[in-house]
Amino acid sequence: MTLGIVFMASGFGRRFGSNKLLHPLAGKPLYTYALSNLLKAANELKTDITVRITVVSQYDEILADAEKGGAIAVHNPESDKGITASIKLGINCLPKSDNYAFFVADQPYFKAETASAFVRRFLASVRTIGCVTDGNTCGNPVIFNHIYLPELLALEGDRGGKQVVSRHPEEVFYYQVNSQELLDLDMPEDFN
Repeated sequence: MTLGIVFMASGFGRRFGSNKLLHPLAGKPLYTYALSNLLKAANELKTDITVRITVVSQYDEILADAEKGGAIAVHNPESDKGITASIKLGINCLPKSDNYAFFVADQPYFKAETASAFVRRFLASVRTIGCVTDGNTCGNPVIFNHIYLPELLALEGDRGGKQVVSRHPEEVFYYQVNSQELLDLDMPEDFN
């Protein structure tokens, strides 16, 4: 079993007013929490799954940390085109995989244990798309079987993989998580 993971860290932070991914949260840049948790989850999964991670960003600091962590660092020169640019770059820089998971850099509370459990439960399901939910809202990460690659690579704009999820509701495996873990930090007041 192979899993390609795309860690998306290219955003401009327009609502935030500056680069929120490098903004400190409890003394460390925001992105470091999600990246650290993802790398821990990947190490746990590697006991029986071949895992490769791409970190897609326009920021040199994030790319340097990605390489230190053993991920494939991918510079995104098209960040202005939205999340789909990160999705396509990440997929195209990974080896062919059975499944592709997409994580975001602005969810500092999404735990490593939750990430690895989500992947394992999805792989044990009979579904081809996996999505985390708090019971009310579906969030990130999302995982897709390789059969959706043509649809993912055809995406445009800033809505991302949710377009594919909405086209195949009968194929979605929902994994229940604590709503705190799904919080993404978008505004300066979110850092308080």
